[in-house]
Amino acid sequence: MSNPLLDISSVEKEVEASTERIKHSKQKALELSINEGAAASLSASLGDSYITPFALLLKANAFQIGLLSSLSGLISPISQLLGSKLMESRSRKKIVLYFVLLEALMWLPIAALSYFAWRGIFPLTLPYTLVLLFTLLTAFSGIAFPAWFSWMGDLVPVKEKGKYYAKRNLVAGAVGLAGVLISAFVLDAFKTNGLALLGFSILFFLAFFFRVISYAIFKKQYSPKFKLKKDYYFSFWAFIKRFDNFGKFSVYRFFFYLSMYIASPFFAVYM
Repeated sequence: MSNPLLDISSVEKEVEASTERIKHSKQKALELSINEGAAASLSASLGDSYITPFALLLKANAFQIGLLSSLSGLISPISQLLGSKLMESRSRKKIVLYFVLLEALMWLPIAALSYFAWRGIFPLTLPYTLVLLFTLLTAFSGIAFPAWFSWMGDLVPVKEKGKYYAKRNLVAGAVGLAGVLISAFVLDAFKTNGLALLGFSILFFLAFFFRVISYAIFKKQYSPKFKLKKDYYFSFWAFIKRFDNFGKFSVYRFFFYLSMYIASPFFAVYM
């Protein structure tokens, strides 16, 4: 018996398409996207959530922790600009597949840092190597995001966006939370036995594994043909000057995150 909280049949009924075959493909894509969201959330909960504790285990200092957070936080929105530009000449599905796979692969060298730390190889450079690898991972994720967001925008019916994303986020959030809790107990068990480095490497390998599952689901998901609207482009400065409701909201978000990220990267350091 299906769970009414997760039932998307009402969303699927509102899907519009020129043929029944395309309509069915879109409906199937909406179902697949919920599974993809769960896999992606699990990857993030096992990987992203433990990057700062891992950096501390590599004996990163406060400056390096700040660098880890600030560079990844800065690169993500900048890389989204590149991702938006790529949609002018590349298929959205190809962009997502290529950069999600690169993002998944980045977890392997990050996991390998545990081995170098265990063997005492280049201990002073390991925190900076982690900063570089995680920044690249974040960049690849950022490049894929605009294409994914646009792709999903053509799949989800306009009137049902709130309902669909609420259900998708419910699944992703529940799976992600479970992943964080279980991995915390597992990591604590490894730490108790003096095997914290091994515990982190296992978590990062699992982050790779679940992001590959996400990639595999993307390969099966239907992607409508993308058409650019006439006069779609406007510059960043034109957006700022316009200062409409969305512009005001963006400025608010800028100052909100500017203030929040002054302190938040160091919570894990001093806790």
